Amino acid sequence: MAVKLLRPDRDVDARTRARFAKEVAATRKVAPFCTARVIAAEPDAPQPYLVSEYVDGPSLQRAVTELGPFGPIELHSLATGVATALTAIHRAGVVHRDLKPANVVLGPDGPRVIDFGIAKFEGSTLTDAGVVPIGTPAYLSPERVRGEPAGRPADVWAWGAVVLFAASGAPPFAAETAAATYQLILTRQPDLFPLDGTLLRLVAAAMSADPRERPRAQDLLEVLTGGAGDLLVAGSQAARAARRPADLPATPGERTLGDLAEEAYRRYDPQDQALLPGLFLRLVLPGGTPETMLRRARLTDLLDGSVAPERAGHVLAGLVRGGLVRNEGGDVALASAALIPAWPRLREWIDEEGEGLGLHARLSGAAQRWQASGRDPAELYRGAELRAALDRPSGSSDRLVLNQLERAFLDASATYLRAQDRRRRQVTAVVFVLAATVLATASILVAQTRSEGANQLRSSARRTAETAQRLRASEPIKAMLLSVAAWRLAPGDPRVYAQLRSSLAQRELDVFRPPTKPGDARHALGANGKTLAVVNAGTATLYDLATHRALHVVGGVGDEVRSIALRPDGRVLAVSGDRDITLWNLASGRRIGRAFGSGAEQLAFDAGGDVLIARTAGDAWQTWSLTRAGTPSLIRRVTQATELQVARDARTSVEVSPTRRYLLRDRRGSSPAPGGLDQATGLTAAFSPDGKVMAVGDGLDARLWNVARARWSRVVLHGANPLTMSFNADGRYLATWDGTAVSVWSRTGTRVLNHPLPALTGEPRFGPGDRTLVCLLSDGTAVVLDLAGLTRSDATMTPGAAAAAFDGRAERVAVQGARATELFRTRTRAAELRLSRAGVPGAVLAFSSDGVYLAMTTPDQPEVAIWNTARRRLERTLTIDAPQVAGLAFRPGGTTLAIAPLGESWGDLQLWDAKRGVHLETIAHPGGDGMAFDSAGTALVVNGGDNSGVIGLSPRRLRPRPFGPDSDGVLGVAYSPGNAMIATGRTAHGVDLWNATDLSLIRRLAATDAIFDQFQVLAFSPDGRTLAAGGFAGRIWLWNVSDGALLGEPVPQHAGHILALAFTPDGGTLYSLGEDGALRTHPITASGLATEVCARARASLSPGEWSRYIEDQPPRRVC
Repeated sequence: MAVKLLRPDRDVDARTRARFAKEVAATRKVAPFCTARVIAAEPDAPQPYLVSEYVDGPSLQRAVTELGPFGPIELHSLATGVATALTAIHRAGVVHRDLKPANVVLGPDGPRVIDFGIAKFEGSTLTDAGVVPIGTPAYLSPERVRGEPAGRPADVWAWGAVVLFAASGAPPFAAETAAATYQLILTRQPDLFPLDGTLLRLVAAAMSADPRERPRAQDLLEVLTGGAGDLLVAGSQAARAARRPADLPATPGERTLGDLAEEAYRRYDPQDQALLPGLFLRLVLPGGTPETMLRRARLTDLLDGSVAPERAGHVLAGLVRGGLVRNEGGDVALASAALIPAWPRLREWIDEEGEGLGLHARLSGAAQRWQASGRDPAELYRGAELRAALDRPSGSSDRLVLNQLERAFLDASATYLRAQDRRRRQVTAVVFVLAATVLATASILVAQTRSEGANQLRSSARRTAETAQRLRASEPIKAMLLSVAAWRLAPGDPRVYAQLRSSLAQRELDVFRPPTKPGDARHALGANGKTLAVVNAGTATLYDLATHRALHVVGGVGDEVRSIALRPDGRVLAVSGDRDITLWNLASGRRIGRAFGSGAEQLAFDAGGDVLIARTAGDAWQTWSLTRAGTPSLIRRVTQATELQVARDARTSVEVSPTRRYLLRDRRGSSPAPGGLDQATGLTAAFSPDGKVMAVGDGLDARLWNVARARWSRVVLHGANPLTMSFNADGRYLATWDGTAVSVWSRTGTRVLNHPLPALTGEPRFGPGDRTLVCLLSDGTAVVLDLAGLTRSDATMTPGAAAAAFDGRAERVAVQGARATELFRTRTRAAELRLSRAGVPGAVLAFSSDGVYLAMTTPDQPEVAIWNTARRRLERTLTIDAPQVAGLAFRPGGTTLAIAPLGESWGDLQLWDAKRGVHLETIAHPGGDGMAFDSAGTALVVNGGDNSGVIGLSPRRLRPRPFGPDSDGVLGVAYSPGNAMIATGRTAHGVDLWNATDLSLIRRLAATDAIFDQFQVLAFSPDGRTLAAGGFAGRIWLWNVSDGALLGEPVPQHAGHILALAFTPDGGTLYSLGEDGALRTHPITASGLATEVCARARASLSPGEWSRYIEDQPPRRVC
């Protein structure tokens, strides 16, 4: 923990208290993953204090001072991490105002921004009153120095200054006095010499003297992460490389969390120390990551009389004061997941208890359900469950002692079982026992033989699945096929099922690293994405990317090769040496004509292959005509351009000037520049195959310019920030790369793919049929990405989707798109009914359980439209006494509709009869944008931060905030079939499963590397065995409900948020609809997964390949 106190030896006046209270409020308002979470605070105490989570790591100030400036990779991660934190801070309506290296801590999971001591909330009128501005001089923006109000741009300026400090090792402005520093800030430009590329552009923009010209923190983050899915998720993951340097030990002022925990432990006397293991072990689950090991316990479980309540309460209170444990509303939990890996003593307790932790968690939950049911015998343990609970696992310790309720539950279970056994023995005759013994002996022998064979198959299948996982990065097709082979061996094994899903999650279809000899190698992709040319050691080789075979080999092309380019038809290779350029016929192996030019740093052909573009030196270019026989002829020279592109007609070209302006030329001379008087500025351009459209970078976006009509298309590719671009063969798709990720966009502006690729060279190339995208890495590796499921013409039903809902049988889906709100058939994707014209995004849609009625809100209007989909007509419109309606849910088995009004805050829930248009009642509990009834219609769960709740309708019972306090609140909510469980999605740690009766936590579902994905959409399978979740990152997650196991890697399917999920009635298919307007189909059965994996692989394992990887089983048919 970290404790901040106001000094008692100084006067603590009202103004100081107010500022301290504001710091507490600001810190609590910001998402906890980017700062230090508040554990306890008391601004009004005689000595005000703030207790926050301890972040184990040095400040950025110390790291740079002692180890020097950051390298390029670490600097990019740091910039991304601080931009992520700043985006979260600004989204919370807070302006930090004191961002500096000392307030950036390099924690184990990346940078954290701390100290909100002078932060302000947006909308307040706080300025830097007085002669001296509040804050650290070197990191104050010009407007702060002038005493003007500080908004978000001031934080963005400070972000640039922090990044520049990390790159150079010194503040951007420094002088002997604060006044001199202020003068430098107002009169000088920062020296950006340590930066280049993307960070140079971003820091230059961020530190603009005019606040209006600075990008938003979100704009910075979009560029740094590629803008896919949820920015905070992507930013958090990308920032993890910027953590505590391994060679920077902790100082006495930076004691580790483990040290602090051990000190707190040693302050207890031996009797109290003996209680601590049992208490801590009740707060953890076995296995997984620290975040997924967290478990909540009820205060009543700890103070139930097993230990004297006064003594147990004293021990617990000390842990809460020490910041190791938190007690919020009777729920007790570890203050931070970081305590598990940080405190060796706790890890030792966990390891010693072993499997006993999981057994106890299940036992505790079962005992609580038994108690909540009135001690119903049906809730007691039986058979294997009882035996497991009574027989402690070998190696488990005695530290985890059962409380009184748990002991009573086990005693009752054992007593009930003995009574049943006595009754069975009384009605069993000896003769039947003897006969059964003979039969059982024979059965055991057969069963043992079968069991041994099954175990051998399962073992072989799991080894094969592990091999598949290892090969994903190097041989993705082989990995897919091996995952199917493992399924063929053990169809019912959950680990094998998980690997099948992981095969759908990977975007890579192939990775090809061409063999080279020592020395430099030059690489060039074919325009059709089918071939790769390599020049190495004087030899040119053309490879077929599908088979990895050499199609042509040509020797004697030159030893000192600076650049190469492959003509679009794949027949001619241009090779530049130090002094000239030569053309080679790859089929014949002969040089074409004489050498020409004077060498080039970069070569490229136009789309038609008739013009060769050569960058000779610096910003100088030449274009050469190849249409005539003999030596190519020089068309023109360009002396000042950072990029030059030529259209297919060979007459139209565009130059990008060093000032990032575009100069468009045709056969008549200069043409209107993109944007006219308000010209676009960027770094790259690309012509469509027909030359009629030109894509250009424009600031942080990309836009489409109609060359013939000299006007913009309405489409804007927001956040594209392209460094290179290329169209597909018919111009329907555009690929961009921003320095960190490659994206594919439709001509409507929808991003259909965003895939991290940090080191691209040249332009991405679309493969045959736009089924693949081929990217060439700087080391010459060709990566083939799968687009087949993303570029299908039937995938996107409506562009710009803002809301969606499936009916109860997943047969239809209602979607609010950019053009209209419509009803579609899920199987055929056919539009069935237009519900409204285009309107303000943000409608809420909900079907009645029989699918007949559809309720739909109009954003910013107090109305709910009720459609009868069977009669295809608007039945009525409900008028609500509120500014707008932001949440809807139908009660099963009828037409009762729960409505959540929204004004400045959430209003009380209203129940309406949607069919008759009658207001039934108002419930004294706030509504939310996520609500769900149980299947019986007797309870309603509501999401939210401060207003989550479970409302019993029959009988009436209100249970506010039942899921424990959480700074982010509950997002998605869903009841399981049979109403035994409630699933809740959160921002900070994935999905929780709760007992629907007593609302005790059953388990926390692991979320692997995307802990901060925001799960706002949840759906149980019809049998309740599987839970599907979708978040802001556009990925589909599946868990096994019985044990909480993640069923494979999450499958990326949507660009942007997932709006709706639904299983088919048989549970064999999952439908999803995302912000990209695409309706996706996901197989759930193992056989369906195997079929889809085989379709992606487009191959099968040969008998020889099977025997190579699976030696102990005879070959089987895979695909």
